[in-house]
Amino acid sequence: MTHNISGTGGIVNVGFTCYANATIQAFRHYQKVESLFKEDNYTTILKKDCKYNELTKQFANMIQTLSTINSNSSIRPMGFWNAFNSSARDSCFEHLISRECHDAHEFLMFILDALHESLSREVNMNISSCELKTERQKSHQKSLESWKENFEKHYSPFVDMFFGMFHIQTTCLKCKNVSHRFDTFNTLKGVLPEGVSKPKLLECLQGELNEETIDNYECDHCKPKRTSATRKTRVWKLPQNLIVVLKRFKYDGSKIYTPIENVSSIINLENLYSELSPNKKDSSYTAQSIVDHHGSAQGGHYTAQALHNSEHKWYLYDDQNVLPLDNPSFGENTYILFLSRL
Repeated sequence: MTHNISGTGGIVNVGFTCYANATIQAFRHYQKVESLFKEDNYTTILKKDCKYNELTKQFANMIQTLSTINSNSSIRPMGFWNAFNSSARDSCFEHLISRECHDAHEFLMFILDALHESLSREVNMNISSCELKTERQKSHQKSLESWKENFEKHYSPFVDMFFGMFHIQTTCLKCKNVSHRFDTFNTLKGVLPEGVSKPKLLECLQGELNEETIDNYECDHCKPKRTSATRKTRVWKLPQNLIVVLKRFKYDGSKIYTPIENVSSIINLENLYSELSPNKKDSSYTAQSIVDHHGSAQGGHYTAQALHNSEHKWYLYDDQNVLPLDNPSFGENTYILFLSRL
């Protein structure tokens, strides 16, 4: 019975492409991704003369086919790889063209950027003006201005689906003046503390957002003299679909094998938010899919686990081999988590 479930097909490894196969399988299980890449949906907003258009078309074809086949079937996406190689050429991702094992997160970042760019257009984002009295009101206004600056000329369905915003507060240690800055992101990173047994996902994310001390800081109130300052980064806004990458690979070429605790059915991320953010109510998420890395940093193998929504059942995707799971597993191989807002 299980093998007849549509949407559970595999992807053939065409030469060290397990990193891409696992990422695509995990990514496509976001419900809105499959809906977006139906032919009548994405083609109506595809940008004219964009270098990533063919890649987007081939990606959409792949998603459409995978949504219809079962676990007894698989696809060999040569059209996708031809378009991928053309798109990556003469870019900072050109090294991904070589047929060797690459980083799944790096591949994901290129795909997200390419799809967002090919589906983006200019829109009008109007911000209502009003008298700003409190620090909270001023911060909210500044966040809206930053969001507009980032996306008014390059808006795509991916913006609301995958982009969030950080609130960065820098406090001068001399005059105590606080400056506010807002930056957008499409992934959160988590720190894996070595020597700690099974940290929770929230702890890993909080570890990346630790306060830092800045020397030689140019404070607007104290210049031309330089001072010291503290910088605190918190979440201002989270997207509908949240991608979390655990920092398993170190600069010295080694890998951190710290296993994370099983991710519960509901993950509350409210503690990551800025105290001034009005978006804390949107802080509950659940795991949708996972990319796992098996082996060392010098080599290894990628697989994916994903929740099939219509059946509410998890599957293991290992290239063209697909198996049903009783439950998802989390541990030392967990690398990228794809979370959905409740």
